Amino acid sequence: MRILKKESIHNANNFSLSEYVNLIDNHRQLWITLAKRDIKVKYVQSKLGLLWSIIQPMTAILIYSLFFKYVFKLEFNEYPYYLYVFAGILPWTLFSYLLNQGSYSLIQNQELIQKLNFPKLLLIGAKALVSMVEIMPALIILLIVTFISGNANYLGWIFIPFIILLNLMVAIIPPLWISAFSLRYRDTLHAIPYLGNFGSWLTPIFWVPENSPMIIQQLTNYNPLTFVLYLYRWALFGDNIIWNGLWSMLFFIGIFLPFGLMYFKNQEKHIIDLI
Repeated sequence: MRILKKESIHNANNFSLSEYVNLIDNHRQLWITLAKRDIKVKYVQSKLGLLWSIIQPMTAILIYSLFFKYVFKLEFNEYPYYLYVFAGILPWTLFSYLLNQGSYSLIQNQELIQKLNFPKLLLIGAKALVSMVEIMPALIILLIVTFISGNANYLGWIFIPFIILLNLMVAIIPPLWISAFSLRYRDTLHAIPYLGNFGSWLTPIFWVPENSPMIIQQLTNYNPLTFVLYLYRWALFGDNIIWNGLWSMLFFIGIFLPFGLMYFKNQEKHIIDLI
């Protein structure tokens, strides 16, 4: 990994937000290198490698499908329930990975940050690339199973890349804020497990919003990831889209993403001192 010239980024505060984003693009080779490193480190000495990206969601689908269907006696007759769960597990897996890995990306790369001069946002960006690589095998299996089951909404499939992009935009916002904020307040990192645990139950991954109490439906609509799940199920199976969560997703992306990028950019000059 080559060392970048210091003048290549100098002080991130001197850049506008668009210039900072362009700077990230100029370092895309390092971006890819960091992602490859993360994949290699994650699966070092693992014989199954990327197969774990399939095994883990499939195991969750099996456990939760049995739990909700036979313990809670959940009724869902529009198409096989395991497809409903699968389409919820996929975007949550991407979100959860970025939340857990991206939020710690600065803390876990202290040595790299001290040795190399590069836009630190690349560390979170690398995690985003890894999350994309990890969900691709599961997505392919989901498409195959949907095709075999006869429940495919083929016209909607062309929108899946756009929906994944929305999924990625929602998923990258929490680690963007948490990673930068935790430099000064390390206690922030202790909130990540709670955010992940509560978030999974406020996201309609395993349960159907229409069959839930009104208070749960209202809380769910405040979750920006909820509408992303609706879009996945519409594109895959032709589900009716519940538009109540749209405003939450648009507000989350439209406000917290650009301001999160600016906040992270402004923290660049402090990272080495605080790390």
